[in-house]
Amino acid sequence: AALREGAGALLESITLFDCYDQIGAGKVSLAFTLTFRAADRTLTAGEVSAMREAATAIAVSKCGAVVRTA
Repeated sequence: AALREGAGALLESITLFDCYDQIGAGKVSLAFTLTFRAADRTLTAGEVSAMREAATAIAVSKCGAVVRTA
């Protein structure tokens, strides 16, 4: 719900594609695919990045999520 709230109106779908629960006590790693679409135009990479970052920011603030880095 937090990802959906932060992603905005152009979010078409969210799919959970990985769940790994053996990373520490009480922690779970979740990986999602977010699909964005505008009916009237092609979205730019910058627009999609901004929407993804907004979704992540809400998940961090509401759920205590931590973005995993490479």
